[in-house]
Amino acid sequence: MSVLALNHCARGLSYACFKMYRLLSLLLLPLLLLFLVLPAQASLVIKGTRVIYNADSKGATVEISNTDDFPNIMQAWIDTDPENKSPENAKAPFIITPAVARLDPKSSQTLRIIYTGDELPKDRESVFYLNVLQIPAQNSANASANQLQFMLLSQIKLFYRPSISNSSAIDTKNKLSFSVKSPEGTDWSIEAKNAGAYYASLSNAQLIAGGKEIPLQAEMLAPYSEQVWHPVKSSPLPTGKLMLKTWLINDYGGREEVTYEISR
Repeated sequence: MSVLALNHCARGLSYACFKMYRLLSLLLLPLLLLFLVLPAQASLVIKGTRVIYNADSKGATVEISNTDDFPNIMQAWIDTDPENKSPENAKAPFIITPAVARLDPKSSQTLRIIYTGDELPKDRESVFYLNVLQIPAQNSANASANQLQFMLLSQIKLFYRPSISNSSAIDTKNKLSFSVKSPEGTDWSIEAKNAGAYYASLSNAQLIAGGKEIPLQAEMLAPYSEQVWHPVKSSPLPTGKLMLKTWLINDYGGREEVTYEISR
């Protein structure tokens, strides 16, 4: 039965239809309370695009602002899995205080993050994910009535950075290299390597050849790792000189354009 038909029934065509409408409404209500991962639309705003936790520090702080004209409830947690949207299953060696807070209209809250001391690699960065769940405060005047609430989840990366001698995150762009795999035909790809100790956060990678810009399916490169990047659309590899252009995201969320020459 369509939504239009249900509404028509609810207007009084029959008592049976009305009961069906009410039953389906109660059954569908929990589905409307699912998490919506909409960072751009959330009114609880995380200051910054990433958190850098230096191992020699006593902690890190993050500021959360409520841009709404009404209060919101905030719940925050850190996890190893960006796809896990539940704090109950979170696994990360960090404590956030406060983990739950009420933010009044146009106010802010500072979160303090403390490393618990669990063993992490000392020769490279580790990445985690800071989640901030926004829950609109319930209207106490209508506490007994069903209220439709959307819970919005925002997420940014947290990089745990150990003290690594003779190494700096600034040098990451010099630790990247790229080569072509299977250059004949349309099944070619780019092999991307990161020989550094820090994550390389990249965006909008493109192969430039023969006057064409070919978008690539690029991802963040972990320390001392390699990936295979395929073109977004399958096509023959153009002739001529090959260049790879991408943007490297720094600790402050800024983007630096970098280019690399690729040998066939």
